[in-house]
Amino acid sequence: MTNWQRPQWRKLPIPLRNIDAVYGRDSYDNAGDDLIYFLRSVSEYPNKYRYRFAIDITHTDSWYHVMEFEIEGMSDGAYERLVEKVVAAGLFDSAKT
Repeated sequence: MTNWQRPQWRKLPIPLRNIDAVYGRDSYDNAGDDLIYFLRSVSEYPNKYRYRFAIDITHTDSWYHVMEFEIEGMSDGAYERLVEKVVAAGLFDSAKT
């Protein structure tokens, strides 16, 4: 019997206000394309990680609305490199995640 467990998902919440500032209002597809590009650039081989997107606008204050970018099974080092690219693109306020 194996002890294999499915890898955990890591969530990177990108504020929608930052996407609007960088890409223009409601340009979530363009932001998503760039996030996928950043993910591939820190991966050891193409399509290594599964990912998914969700928009969370449940908070009454739009300041807290986010695009959730989730990646499955990402190592700490690869995740840190991804966050650096997201911060450099102006999509995340700081490298604190």
